[in-house]
Amino acid sequence: MYTCPKEPTGPYSLWEVVDLIQRDKEFAEFFAGKVVAANGGDLKAAACVESYLEPTNEDLQGLGIHESQWGSMRKCTDVALLILVIAKQNAPDIFP
Repeated sequence: MYTCPKEPTGPYSLWEVVDLIQRDKEFAEFFAGKVVAANGGDLKAAACVESYLEPTNEDLQGLGIHESQWGSMRKCTDVALLILVIAKQNAPDIFP
């Protein structure tokens, strides 16, 4: 059901991804698997995560992240860590 890269529309905001993870177990498992693989160095998984997740300035500001860090926090392995706890709660079997 979910493909890489995300099609046909662009990425979700941080809170849209969190909401989707909480509502859709299939997406939670798919996305959690990609986050785990991306953090393990899988470049295709990283590109997939980036196609689904792009936090807005408001997302990052709301989390209290200083504007000087916004550039790095938009990269998949950093920004995906922001939702790792939610993913673990909703797709625990994906994590070792």
